[in-house]
Amino acid sequence: MKKDKRESRSASPLEDFDYPSFEKEAIKRLTSGDRLLGKEGVLTGMVQRLVNAALSGEIDNHIKTDRSQGVSNRRNGYTSKTLNTELGAVQISPPRDRRGEFSPIIVGKWERELGTGLEQQVLMMYAYGNSYRDIQLQLMELYGVEFGVSWITEITDQVHAEVSSWQQRALLPFYVVVYLDGIYYTSRESGRSAKRAVYSVYGIDAEGNRDVLGIYVRNTEGASEWGLILEDLKKRGVEDVLFFCIDGLSGLDEAILSVFPQSFVQRCIVHMLRSSTKFVARKDIKQVSADLKRYTMLPANPERE
Repeated sequence: MKKDKRESRSASPLEDFDYPSFEKEAIKRLTSGDRLLGKEGVLTGMVQRLVNAALSGEIDNHIKTDRSQGVSNRRNGYTSKTLNTELGAVQISPPRDRRGEFSPIIVGKWERELGTGLEQQVLMMYAYGNSYRDIQLQLMELYGVEFGVSWITEITDQVHAEVSSWQQRALLPFYVVVYLDGIYYTSRESGRSAKRAVYSVYGIDAEGNRDVLGIYVRNTEGASEWGLILEDLKKRGVEDVLFFCIDGLSGLDEAILSVFPQSFVQRCIVHMLRSSTKFVARKDIKQVSADLKRYTMLPANPERE
């Protein structure tokens, strides 16, 4: 049988804690300029004490429950592991039971974080365009703990899986209206600023329910890219769309009709008014705007009128 490499201890980590001495030492360190949080922070010892006490209470309750049900069980020493907290790295001693069934709540068997919200902070920094190295350095500065790049990528990879699942989800066969729009944004990639085009597809079904059907990121916006996106919508289950609402991107209406030939293409009135009335005299804008409404519909199939 392979020997367990984890450190096993029989002595309790909950030795008597001298709170008055701790308070005096904490005040002394704070007045001398030591950090309250982060690596070797003033409160690190207190966190260690509280976590170990909570774990001890959990295993006592676990064993008591087993015995009340007629199951023989008892303590079986301690293991040791480093816990990452907002106050820095803390060495704790999780207790074990004889049956090996104890699973603590405050810190799970395989968990290394305690209420830090680190995953959310990593994702936020990643979303802002920080590189893995930048995230690693910022966490080191904040918490005094060096997190490996592999740990950071595990978190971001989970998001990629969720995003991929959402992007590939099945859609309804029919939508009354689908809005297509693109916008450019600037992000940081590998320490450099880069412009990317975000394609958004927003739909309204026959019951009036609204949903974002897809968000796609491309290097540039173009009718050919929109054609690929529309093909993707079709693969995901969209069979027919009554109206497509679009701006004035050249070739977009042709791209739509090539994938959904029975649809109507509705030019965005706001875009048309903005472009068409730019050089119109103020007294004529009302009449010009009224006339535009008669030319904003492009029927794709006369039989559908």
